[in-house]
Amino acid sequence: MDNKKLIQLTFLTPTMKRTGSEIVLFNLISRISDNFRFRLLSVYKGDLLSYINKRYSTVFVHQKRPENILSKIGFKIKETFFVPRLLNALKNSVWYINTIVLWDYLEYAEKNKIKVILHIHEMEQIFALLSEEQLQRAVNYPDVVIANSNYTMQLVKDYGRTKPIELCYPAIDTKIITASSKIKAFYRSKLNIPINSFVWAMCGTLDDNKNPLLFIDIAVELIKIKPYSVFIWVGGTDDCSYADEIKNISINKGMANKIIWIDKVGEEYQNYFQCADGFVLTSKKESFSIVTLEALLLGLPVVTHDCGGVKEILRADIGTIINDKENVSQFVQSMCTYMENSEYNKFKGIERGREFDIEIWSKKWNTILNNYTQ
Repeated sequence: MDNKKLIQLTFLTPTMKRTGSEIVLFNLISRISDNFRFRLLSVYKGDLLSYINKRYSTVFVHQKRPENILSKIGFKIKETFFVPRLLNALKNSVWYINTIVLWDYLEYAEKNKIKVILHIHEMEQIFALLSEEQLQRAVNYPDVVIANSNYTMQLVKDYGRTKPIELCYPAIDTKIITASSKIKAFYRSKLNIPINSFVWAMCGTLDDNKNPLLFIDIAVELIKIKPYSVFIWVGGTDDCSYADEIKNISINKGMANKIIWIDKVGEEYQNYFQCADGFVLTSKKESFSIVTLEALLLGLPVVTHDCGGVKEILRADIGTIINDKENVSQFVQSMCTYMENSEYNKFKGIERGREFDIEIWSKKWNTILNNYTQ
C-alpha cells in the first residue's frame, strides 16, 4: 500500500512497562492493520518499547521518575520545553491515548482540536483523582472511548458520556500460556517450596489496590487449617517503603516462611506463575483482570470476590466469586474446597480463557480504529 494513503496514528501511553494496560496496548499494536502507520510516545521508558517492531517510530520522554533535585530539575525542563515541541510535531495524526491518567495530553489534544481515541482501563478510584474539568474532558471530548469491560463502559456512561463507546476486552496470546510440569518443578525448587505444598498465587503490582493485607490475612487463616499451604505474590513496586512495610507485617504475623514475595521478574513472570496450584485474586478493584485469564489458561482454580470486571470472565462453573467482599473466612472456605477436590475441571477454565485470545479481539480493535480514524 502507498504510504501516502496510510492513516497516521499516534499512541500515547504512560510507561510501556509490564502493567495491565501497557501489555494490552503492546499486544494490540503488534497486530495492527496495514492500513495504519503509527508512532508511539511513552512518558517513561519501559522494557516493552524494545520489543516493538523497529519499522515503527517510538520515543520516550523520561528515562525514569525523578528521584533527587537534579533529576527533578531535568524533568521540569523536559516537560516545559521538550514535550510541547514533541506534541506539536504529532498534531497531524489521530491520537490514541491509552489511559485517562494522561489528562494533560488530552487537554493539549482538545486545545488543538486533535481527533482522539481514548482507551479506558481504569476504575472509580482513578477517576476520583481527576479534577471536574479533567473528568468532563475525558468523558466527553474523545471521538470514541474504548472500554476494556462492560463494567468500565457502564462507569463511563454513569459519568455522562453520550458519544460512542466501544467494548474491546483485554486480550492475550493464549497459545503461549500453557502449564509445564518441568517449569513448575524447576521454579518451585528455585524458591525452596516443599514438594507436597499447595501453592496459592496472587500476581500484580504490590500496591494498596491489589490488597496485600487481605492476601496476608487469608494466608494466616488458611495455613491454620492447611499447614502445607504456601503463598506467593508475583510482582513488585517502585515504592520500596511500602514493600518493606507489607513484608514486615507478613513477618510479624508469622508468615516469614509461608509467603514468598517475588519482586520484578520481567520475562520470567510466567515461569514464577507456573509454581501455583491455585490463584487467589484479592484486588479491591479490577476493571478486568488479565491475570485471571492467565490463571485459567494455566488450569488453576480461581477464588476472588466481586472486584469489578472479573465477573465478566468467571462463570458459575468456572472459578469462585465469594459473596462478601474481603471476607477472609469465605475466601478460606472456598480455597479449602478446591484443595480437597481433585476433580476440578481445568479444561473448562482453559476453554473460557481462550475466548479472550488476541487474534479474536484484535480484529474488533482494528475495526474500531478503521471506523473512527476516517
